[in-house]
Amino acid sequence: MTTPNVPKLEKVMTMAATIDPPQQVGDDLSIYNVPGGTILGDGFTAAIIAPSADWARPVSASVIGLDVRLSALTETGRYLYLTYSGRVVINDEVAPKMVSGEEIQGSEMYFTTNPVVKTNDPDLLG
Repeated sequence: MTTPNVPKLEKVMTMAATIDPPQQVGDDLSIYNVPGGTILGDGFTAAIIAPSADWARPVSASVIGLDVRLSALTETGRYLYLTYSGRVVINDEVAPKMVSGEEIQGSEMYFTTNPVVKTNDPDLLG
């Protein structure tokens, strides 16, 4: 019997972002502008720049579907583009903070995402 290959996850970056109060387009769509933030990776730092935003759609009463697209500029003047879809579970304590624009820590919510990163920085290409 062969042993299956088990994928291993490796942390490659940490992101902190400022998110504006939502543009409430309807009951089924909230758009959150992301005016800034930082991305810290192994050997690089980048600032989140425009255009960057999060399009959020409710999946259920406590789950929001994510469609995030972020632009970032590295300290060496190169660009990163991050996009991810996924789900975030919102609890009763976080929901009012989201509406009011109050600061929320990532540890206050449960995320499942699938990030894709593109860059024009040859030093960051694997």
